Amino acid sequence: MLGYIAGRNLEETGLQAVLRAEEMGASNLESAREIGKTAIEDSVRGLDSKSTEAIELRTVELAQRIADFLYERDKDISILASFWPDLERYLEVYSVCKRDVMEQLSHKIREILDSK
Repeated sequence: MLGYIAGRNLEETGLQAVLRAEEMGASNLESAREIGKTAIEDSVRGLDSKSTEAIELRTVELAQRIADFLYERDKDISILASFWPDLERYLEVYSVCKRDVMEQLSHKIREILDSK
């Protein structure tokens, strides 16, 4: 009789241990999922802020380049306005100031693509 009770008690203890282990495993799995979800969200937020910062930086650089270009053209116009109207002189200034915008653009695009 004592052996039967001991065996039964041992069996119940084993079942409870298995049940507790399963509960702990499920709890640990849920915790791991939450940690993973939080890590992914933090990474996405971090990448989004870095991407936003990079886009803002490039936007500011582009705006500065456009402003510089416009100031240069303003100076060109001021210089031309100071001359007595003369076709030859206008052509001379044009030939000195002329530059290929597409070549510079393709060079910049190449730099951007090479940096990635």
